[in-house]
Amino acid sequence: MFINKSQLLQYVRNYGYFSITNDLKKDGNLIDEGRFESEDVQILGSGNETFNRWAVLLGQAGVTFGHETVVNGDSTGAFFFDFEPVVNNQADTQVYSDQIAITNGQGGQIRLKFQYFLTARYSVPYIRIAWVLKFHRISDDAMLYLTTLSNGSIGYVDTEQKNEIYVSSFNTWLTFDILQTMPTDAVDYAVIEFYFHNHYGRDFADRAALKAFSVTTLANPEGVKRMIVDDDTLKTAIYTSEYSFDTELFPDIVVPDDYDGVTNPVIWRLDKIINLGGGVGLLSRLKLDNVVLAFYPNVFLPTTHIIDPPETLLYEENVSDFVEPELNIEALIGDMIRFDEEFTRNEANLYRSYIRLSDGTPTQFWARNGVDEAKRILQIALEDYVSQFSEPQRKLSGAKITNTVLHFVNCLNDTIDGTRYRPMTFTFDALNAIYTPDIVGVLAGADGEPPYNPGQFDCRAFSSAFRRGTCLVEDGIFDFTFGPEFE
Repeated sequence: MFINKSQLLQYVRNYGYFSITNDLKKDGNLIDEGRFESEDVQILGSGNETFNRWAVLLGQAGVTFGHETVVNGDSTGAFFFDFEPVVNNQADTQVYSDQIAITNGQGGQIRLKFQYFLTARYSVPYIRIAWVLKFHRISDDAMLYLTTLSNGSIGYVDTEQKNEIYVSSFNTWLTFDILQTMPTDAVDYAVIEFYFHNHYGRDFADRAALKAFSVTTLANPEGVKRMIVDDDTLKTAIYTSEYSFDTELFPDIVVPDDYDGVTNPVIWRLDKIINLGGGVGLLSRLKLDNVVLAFYPNVFLPTTHIIDPPETLLYEENVSDFVEPELNIEALIGDMIRFDEEFTRNEANLYRSYIRLSDGTPTQFWARNGVDEAKRILQIALEDYVSQFSEPQRKLSGAKITNTVLHFVNCLNDTIDGTRYRPMTFTFDALNAIYTPDIVGVLAGADGEPPYNPGQFDCRAFSSAFRRGTCLVEDGIFDFTFGPEFE
């Protein structure tokens, strides 16, 4: 029973549109540790430090590496390599990632993106670095390498290829970015590698060594740059490979030993000679940052196309176009988005916010006790909101006697026409059986079209479907007087 004789009966608004927006916490990166922040530093059992999910193979003695604090946009950390004290012949220092889980079922695109910062010891035309992106082919346990092919297109080969970058801008952050379709062969993981050296001793000790080098081992032999110690000046000579039928003319043109005008018409052409001997390093320091391996899935509805994985997942239902209020809710966690209901498409590595089972398996469908269903948990939540708030309600509230059960002896029958009156508040006097509504009357057209805009009862003419009259306002109360034709 209620304590007081009067209770409050309230009108609970309804909604015409419902939505739940799930923030998926997309990071878009299959290897989050490519940011090289302080939290990515891993202390090994030996006490040495490295970055989680990355390893280093030193090519030259004396190279030091580690974490460095930087100011690079949102990044505060980078992977540095110091070549300043290195005084032995060049050999690549290799940095490589752990296996990165990835599948290519149903197709898609892959993007490799990273930033690098080089400091040169001298004014030089370029310093060479290289990157590798390779995929493990399941069928024969071989690796597929993304590279530039001989015709200039980007594709995959099954022999190791280092993709060279000839860095000519120093002491500034530079960005490399490549977007390519996934391999057509089924793969299950990828590996990213980087290669650096300081050019000490140069690529070749003389022209004879350059002539002996076979560019046929490269997927694209054109445009390759190499440094040698020039035979005549003992300075650093820089050569670039090109397709040509020119004959050998030292030092301007060097023809490889395996030159063939039909199958291998590639020569070396001199770019310039710089006033540095071979016994000095050219690279002082290198920094690597923001390594990203992103996946863009291929979807088939409404048409087959590549998409950028979305930031959010929207659950929505439009109940009525005639009810203006909307109920919009934001959710921080839900079931993992699926680009394909049958296959997983790397979603688990592209997003952070999703429910997992105890073994780490992402959830997909749920069912309530006693309900035969298989739905996403936020879809169930949306339907619950729709069932509760799609129709207007009246709520009876008041203080009741403690530890008693409230029963209605008689039912309250509310017969107010909701199409003609806009309920505001109600009072219910149980003792005197008085039900007092506080409402605003509205008159709709013959077809039930919406009334005149709320808050604009300014005596202007209604549309032809509404009554026309004059209005008076006294003490905040609207009084409508209509013409005799509507009486």
